Amino acid sequence: MIFPYLNFSGQCEEALKLYERAFGGHDLHLRRYGEYAPDPSLRDKVMHAEMDLGESGRIAAADAPYPVGEGATVHIIYRATEEKLRSAWAVLAEEGTVVSDLAPFEIEDNALMGTITDKFGFIWIFT
Repeated sequence: MIFPYLNFSGQCEEALKLYERAFGGHDLHLRRYGEYAPDPSLRDKVMHAEMDLGESGRIAAADAPYPVGEGATVHIIYRATEEKLRSAWAVLAEEGTVVSDLAPFEIEDNALMGTITDKFGFIWIFT
């Protein structure tokens, strides 16, 4: 499954509530940095949010812990089996840049997670 991951500078929750109304979203799940990060400036910001848009698909988003500049506002999530993740990762890594290695991620029950920028500058989150 492939779906967009939007990055915000503090407006994530507000934006998702708007998209919820606009697109009939439901099952909005929010995790805040305060649950995981010791940095008090991030405490109330959204670390990860995901919402079902019914027939329209899914959307995920976060308040980025870094400045969000041009080209970094949209990431793409790729969710698949471990075999498919590793295969696609190998292809993108040939000419791309690994941002964080594809490795077990304890917050997601040790599922594999990694981030890679492809040769065209698109950022992919594998999980």
